[in-house]
Amino acid sequence: TFNGKSILHIIVENTDPNYLSLELDTFWTMRAGLNPVNMLKHFGKRIKLIHQKDFSWDSLAPINLNGLTPEDIASSAFAEIGTGIMPTQSIIDAANTYTDAGYIILEQDFTRMSSEIDSVAKSMEAFKKFTGGNFSYFKIQLLSLQSYMMLDFLRGFLTFAFKLKSIVI
Repeated sequence: TFNGKSILHIIVENTDPNYLSLELDTFWTMRAGLNPVNMLKHFGKRIKLIHQKDFSWDSLAPINLNGLTPEDIASSAFAEIGTGIMPTQSIIDAANTYTDAGYIILEQDFTRMSSEIDSVAKSMEAFKKFTGGNFSYFKIQLLSLQSYMMLDFLRGFLTFAFKLKSIVI
């Protein structure tokens, strides 16, 4: 923060909405100690896309970055989408009410399950309980990442989209 304002707030206050819109990552918003529903309300029509993951029930507390290493976050934070502690239905409702977002992009960075395909299936099934939109497409991306220690590895990312009901395309 700078003078009590987050960098994101400063950027929004000093840019033209015709040239800068936002994609709000609700997981990292919550990880930063902020309420994602309140942020959706606050930034409103500037938000054109929403990014969603889910926290596991046994996430290290408090849910913020203070004192956590990347390994702590990877090993304890993530749950299959729709099975964790994030207020997902409230996020969908706020997105439909306050934003111009057409989609919520759902992503699973890490899984404790033995298979990423099983993780995808569990997330897809769990997300069916939410209302306010429908699934528009589904894909799995395999991305090659490079760590700071120069070790290459292949990781699977689950990515699919939930089209919000209030947007007509």
